[in-house]
Amino acid sequence: MKMKIYENKMFEGRRKSPSSKQWILNANLNWGILTFNPALTEALGIEDGFRVMVAEDEDTGRLYLSFGAGIDCRSSYKCRLTQDDRRGRFCCRSLATKLVETAGGERGASFALSRKPVMKEGREWYCILTKRPVWVG
Repeated sequence: MKMKIYENKMFEGRRKSPSSKQWILNANLNWGILTFNPALTEALGIEDGFRVMVAEDEDTGRLYLSFGAGIDCRSSYKCRLTQDDRRGRFCCRSLATKLVETAGGERGASFALSRKPVMKEGREWYCILTKRPVWVG
């Protein structure tokens, strides 16, 4: 008897989900932790120990993040990378609370980050796009 073997072509030519290319910021209200997806971590070259600055534009109310290695410790948060999938994370309960409340969630929410930085005060700032959350929980 001759066997015909069917190859598993389920993943061949399959498009990646939009979230794998988007820069996503997840806010977890239980722990006050904010997590970046691997696409954001790789695109910005975020390494373990990088500093993250959080700011709000007083005129528009928009929230911004800035990343770097030489940022002053008093005005920033330390970023850690997970070993398994290179997700960046930092703890800022006030920002996590504000983002989840803005989205109308109870436990957490996910937001996209703008790919084009805004230059303000000599730093590159990436806007958190809060108008349309990616996920609300």
